[in-house]
Amino acid sequence: MVLFRLRELMGRWEVDNRQRLSFDDLGRRVGVSPQVLSRMADPVGDYATSTRHVDALCNFFKVTPNDLLAVFPDDEQLPANS
Repeated sequence: MVLFRLRELMGRWEVDNRQRLSFDDLGRRVGVSPQVLSRMADPVGDYATSTRHVDALCNFFKVTPNDLLAVFPDDEQLPANS
């Protein structure tokens, strides 16, 4: 299972920049709709996205796809904060 670490990256950004970052704010900054970002951040369900979205988020947060995405075996229990 592949999960986005979007909420984790948003939380780090908020600490580093000392301001709140909502899905609306992030969406305006990266050109991705807040609804898409919300679905990406939801640990439940299956969501497909484009490499454009991954690229935009990696550029904004200054990370690689390895930092944005986490891979868990399908039979492994998900982390509590995902």
